Amino acid sequence: MFAIEIGVQIILLSLDFQAVVREGTEFFLKDEYSRCVECYKRVRKDYGDVLRNICSPLDHSVFIYVFCMARIFTQSYLEIIDSLHDLNVELSAPFLMKFYGLAVAYQRLNRYDAAVETANRGLEAVGNAPASAIMYYPHCYCNYVTGAKSSTMKSIPKCSSCTLIPIPESNPDQLKSLLESLSRDCSIPRPCTARCKYVDCLKITPKISPYVVSSNLIFTTDPDFSGN
Repeated sequence: MFAIEIGVQIILLSLDFQAVVREGTEFFLKDEYSRCVECYKRVRKDYGDVLRNICSPLDHSVFIYVFCMARIFTQSYLEIIDSLHDLNVELSAPFLMKFYGLAVAYQRLNRYDAAVETANRGLEAVGNAPASAIMYYPHCYCNYVTGAKSSTMKSIPKCSSCTLIPIPESNPDQLKSLLESLSRDCSIPRPCTARCKYVDCLKITPKISPYVVSSNLIFTTDPDFSGN
């Protein structure tokens, strides 16, 4: 009886987890990035074990990638910095979309040289990579649950509302086009608004974040621009 109760709790927890993931992805697809970030943060905080146990390594990487892109698109400085960390640390080089995410993050920070370098590394990686399958936005993991080794996890019902939406940049041709566009656009950056004359401006501060490229160029579009 106790084992059955535990099994039911796992099933309910899994279904709750999938509902939050689905809600976050729907916000992402509607360009409501801040609300997507809220949902995905809840997933990592409240359902971290479920995320690791249910998802395959690839699907976990896709979740991290979309989470990072949502944070980048919020245009929040701190969210972009956190996304740079996760893209660098949690996603391996064979996950080619990470190069696009990193390049976009650097572009949003107006770190154009870093964006160009990253985009070009991505283009090289895409050119050397074998053909890969299209990936989909995180939505429902019932296929992975029903295919799990655990008899308890197999008992989770397969939903009837799966809507698999492909991630455009998971297509190698589309990814190549996006990286080429980023490399080209960031190679000719617009003039900066001002230059910081603070003597320590260009010092690397790894304790704050080792993923930010220091710059003394100031743009009104900087996520942390205050106008002062």
